[in-house]
Amino acid sequence: MNVKGTIKNVLGTICESPWLRPQVRRSALHSVNVVYSHYVGNPGPHYMAFDHGCTASKFSETLKRLNRVFDFAPLNEVVADQSTASARKRPLMAVTFDDGLDLRESGAMEVLDRYGIKATAFVITSCVGNQKMMWRHMLSAIQALVPDRGWLPPYNALALNHGLDPIESGQNLLSASRRWDMRRKDDLAAELWNACQLPPVENYLAEKRPYFGWDGLRAWLNAGHSVGFHTHTHPYCSQLQKADLEGELIEPALALKRRLGLEELSLSYPFGDRLPPGLEHELFETGIFKALFGIRGFRRKGGSNDKLERAGIEGPNLGWTVFAANLLGGIGSA
Repeated sequence: MNVKGTIKNVLGTICESPWLRPQVRRSALHSVNVVYSHYVGNPGPHYMAFDHGCTASKFSETLKRLNRVFDFAPLNEVVADQSTASARKRPLMAVTFDDGLDLRESGAMEVLDRYGIKATAFVITSCVGNQKMMWRHMLSAIQALVPDRGWLPPYNALALNHGLDPIESGQNLLSASRRWDMRRKDDLAAELWNACQLPPVENYLAEKRPYFGWDGLRAWLNAGHSVGFHTHTHPYCSQLQKADLEGELIEPALALKRRLGLEELSLSYPFGDRLPPGLEHELFETGIFKALFGIRGFRRKGGSNDKLERAGIEGPNLGWTVFAANLLGGIGSA
């Protein structure tokens, strides 16, 4: 861990201490407290590049730590809550998951039940039912299933053909993909998958079934949890243009609401990467979404729901992203 990460960990640990916990609690009464994770359990190749070792036991311990300060509540209740210290003794917190990875057999639902938590699963609509693998998950699987010497030459050939920068040995495939044109990301990932001579991605999806299906989402809802929207194909939204809104955000979100009978729907931005301000305002004005979430910590109450944020609870910086960021009264690093 670098020096900056070490300092954050120390500050987070201090803020979580019994001496400062009451102040953290009072501060959190004035913010909209929403945390996010992705997956709980043993990761498949499609998630190995992102895995922080969030086993069911580690997830349970994380919730136990959070419960020292927060009362858990559904996302819609946390977003709607405008009470402050005079009306509530403990702040509310919502738990969310991104990417629509199926949580029913990973141990996550049992842990949520243990703490009485009703969580929100933000889904990538093109992946529901395992009809498609999200492009970044494809790259993770390629790195996990193919040695560097196996995927590096095909990638550099692909880069040459498409005007992309080549990768040197030891560089990260996922880092390179951040510079891709979002309109070509799925085709580029599929082209690399095939160039690495992996079995058809449909076979992988049929075997692993990483994502919620429609029946699984209904079971999730029937258990009292909720469903949110994580875009149709998981782009960097800052790269989108007005012409992209309908196909990437508006139509898929409306279809999701219709299919599951959802009255309210919130959007979590992939990577926390927001639309350009003008497009974000235009999207929010459609009334499709109750709230729009980034991943920069927590926002103070009283602001517009299109500017809400969340804090991550994966990895080693839990104390910083949740406790220290809240105590210091601003948006934390997530």
